[in-house]
Amino acid sequence: MPDQFRINTVRAFVEAIAMPFQCTSTSPRVPPLVKFGKLHVPVAQTAAIYRQPTDRTRARQGRLEGPLVAVQVRPKTKFQDEDGKPLEAMVRLDMVREIGGLLQIAQERRRSGREVRSGEGQWWTTKLRWGGGSGYDADTDIDTDGEAKATELASVAGEAASDGLVTGDLGVPDKVEKKPKIMARALPWKELRCGRGYWDPKIDYGAIGKDRSSLSDVVFMVSSLNHHISIVKLTVHDAYTDSLVAGTSLEDLPKPTLQRSQWFDLFDSQQRVQTLRGVWGVMAYLTRDSVAGAR
Repeated sequence: MPDQFRINTVRAFVEAIAMPFQCTSTSPRVPPLVKFGKLHVPVAQTAAIYRQPTDRTRARQGRLEGPLVAVQVRPKTKFQDEDGKPLEAMVRLDMVREIGGLLQIAQERRRSGREVRSGEGQWWTTKLRWGGGSGYDADTDIDTDGEAKATELASVAGEAASDGLVTGDLGVPDKVEKKPKIMARALPWKELRCGRGYWDPKIDYGAIGKDRSSLSDVVFMVSSLNHHISIVKLTVHDAYTDSLVAGTSLEDLPKPTLQRSQWFDLFDSQQRVQTLRGVWGVMAYLTRDSVAGAR
């Protein structure tokens, strides 16, 4: 099966389950990365399930809340050699891809209320650039060529009217208005525009479905290989996620625990029903009503 067909099949299957819970799936709009201190490691993410805001204005703006569940469809098919023995390196590499995707979702869910502007407080936004010189003077950037052409056109039209060559209203104003200053080229010199970084500006990050009384977050992923689907669950402590982002030691922190369901065959109708029930249960758990401080 072509990769894109498999991706579309899994996404359609998962999104059909998420829609009754006022959720949708979307492809990553910024590069999905796991942060280890100053190191950013790219990870594989096919899509993620987000909750749509109840406010219509925010919904029209394309804003989303979450993420809730990650979706990872991998094209790898060979995990055994010709003799049927498992390829340990390929198996471990595939597991690393899954763990990396889970940690990336955990870090995004941990961003609730911590959004900062890109480059805020950094040296490249606070110190003078270009050797401390004054730089480019934006006030001198005026479209003189456009103004001259407009003046020339008005004078030619006036001469034609006086010679009787043209009759009627020429639509030439008595006074040629000056065009506004072109600031598009000047603004980068007047202010520093930082990139948006690795935070999607249209996503309200938050740990939806997390119990506030718990110090650990439960992260889910719909993992797919070939025509099979498995549900992966990672329980990670908040301090562990914070230490990964900060790049500090993880020795004395609770280690994450990983659990996996069986691999469900989508070609089998009975297993498709079991897969639907499993993903439905995950969505129902994460979008449950406020009970015991859950959100």
